[in-house]
Amino acid sequence: MEPDEVRNGEAERAKLTAELLSELERELKQTPVAEHVRRMLASLSTLAVQRLGMGEADKELRDLGQAHLAIECFRVLSEALVAAGIDEEADAYREVLSQMQLAFVAELNRPDVSSEAVGQDTPESNSREQNASETEGGEAQP
Repeated sequence: MEPDEVRNGEAERAKLTAELLSELERELKQTPVAEHVRRMLASLSTLAVQRLGMGEADKELRDLGQAHLAIECFRVLSEALVAAGIDEEADAYREVLSQMQLAFVAELNRPDVSSEAVGQDTPESNSREQNASETEGGEAQP
């Protein structure tokens, strides 16, 4: 490729990138915050399932520390939507949260889970394991 062609290609890519960013910015400005949170909840639940290594394709992604973080973020964000009274899907969020928490506890109780896999060498993670084995309101807390 000639230097001019390379520069033209780079300029074209930069222009397309700027246009995409501009479009994304417009979309972000027009979308209500609650909708952004709903999208984040969908992403977090997907990440939690992947990091729990529940699917055959997800085994290499298994990371219980990351799964715990995704589940906790899901819990906090879903509670915020419900508390604000702007989401009528509270029951669905609770069900998804409950299923993720139960799956997390099941993974913690697997005999082949090492303490390093869960990050249990810190006081915070030891407390987290204790909380995961207890129930609150009928739901296991990771």
